[in-house]
This record gives sequence, C-alpha cells and structure tokens, in this order.
Amino acid sequence: MDDLFNTFMRAKELEGLRERTLKDHRTNFKYFTGFLTKKYQQMEYAEEISTDTIRDYVYYVSREKKLWDDHIQASVRYKTDKKGLSPTTVNIRLRTL
Repeated sequence: MDDLFNTFMRAKELEGLRERTLKDHRTNFKYFTGFLTKKYQQMEYAEEISTDTIRDYVYYVSREKKLWDDHIQASVRYKTDKKGLSPTTVNIRLRTL
C-alpha cells in the first residue's frame, strides 16, 4: 500500500500541489491506514480494499471516531466524548483515497 501511496504523492508533487496540501494527503493516508490496522489487521494489499471497506471507514469517522483522539496535543487540550467528524472533514479525508 505504501508503494501505491508514494506513486500518488509523486504525481501530486509533479502537479505542483502546495506543501500544505501534500502534508494533508500524508496525514489523511495515515488516518486511513490506522483505521485499517485497527479494523482489518489481516489486510496487506491495496487490492483487498473494497467499496465496503471505504463505507466502513466513512461510518467510523462520521459516527464512531472520538474527536481529537488521534491528535496527541489536541486530545489533552480538547477533552471530549463527542464522536463523529463533520461531513466536510469526512470529505476532506476521503479526497486522498
């Protein structure tokens, strides 16, 4: 999966995307692979990712994910039990995929 993502990132760099956008792509990929590691430990190859996998991810980030739980500094500062990211944030995270 990392090889495919690296190819994607090289293409985005050649397109002239700003460093901030490239950083966001890396961060969003990290969030997605973190989800895969938690929910689909046996998944090794990108070819194993299905539409249902993406739907599970969308459900997770929009309904189950605790806010700030993957932000080391912010999780301390913004303690909350609220779950689910905003639809805009969910869409931003999906763009990388």
